[in-house]
Amino acid sequence: MCQARHVEQGWIPLALTFARCRQRIDLATMAQLTAEGQTAYGSARMTSYEAKVSGDLARVTYGYTDPAVDEVEQPWARRTAGG
Repeated sequence: MCQARHVEQGWIPLALTFARCRQRIDLATMAQLTAEGQTAYGSARMTSYEAKVSGDLARVTYGYTDPAVDEVEQPWARRTAGG
């Protein structure tokens, strides 16, 4: 995902994200969206996590104290850094 809405500490720098993400969003926009997310959801804490993994693919469901941040069966893929 190239979204900048998750607000847990330890954001991965844009330079380390996937090449396709860097093509969709520049550093200034990523910084702005990250700051907005921190303001809106910064106090949210993870309350649950479940991953259904199959090879290099997974469907991940997680809940937060603020349901606006929750995800249900979000698709994840294992890839090499910068790939």
